[in-house]
Amino acid sequence: MVDQKIADALNEQIGHEFYSQHLYLAMAAYFDLMELKGFGHWMRIQAAEEAGHAMKVFEFLLDLDAEVRLNGVKPVPAKWKDTVHVFEDALAHEQKVTEFINGIYELALKESHAAAVFLQWFVTEQVEEEATARELLHKAMIAQESKAGLLFLDSELAKRK
Repeated sequence: MVDQKIADALNEQIGHEFYSQHLYLAMAAYFDLMELKGFGHWMRIQAAEEAGHAMKVFEFLLDLDAEVRLNGVKPVPAKWKDTVHVFEDALAHEQKVTEFINGIYELALKESHAAAVFLQWFVTEQVEEEATARELLHKAMIAQESKAGLLFLDSELAKRK
């Protein structure tokens, strides 16, 4: 069994991860409508990763015999000014998720060794998520100056597996 404060925080994190999934799907739709299918492809894969993160937390709670609560997902944006703004939002969102994870980790250090060990993966993952979002933002800023650059970046993002 896990401390209720930890269970509550982890249940909240499931919601954050599913929100992330929806946000990246909305970004994929935005890019697809702009005929930037490589960007859309990259965002779909990112959305699937976020759903996987939610399920990791879901399964961990069940392994601890804790209640899982799925409280729904708040609406996500559907439009952006341009590709740079999409990646600015993606980076800001990942930074917010990092804050959530760090907060739960701090709580887990006090309340639950098992949760602290489990969350170490998420702490490391968030470093990678922020670095990737920052890199893509910088590339989008460079590509924005050139239609050819934007199409090249679209082609590169289409290669994500």
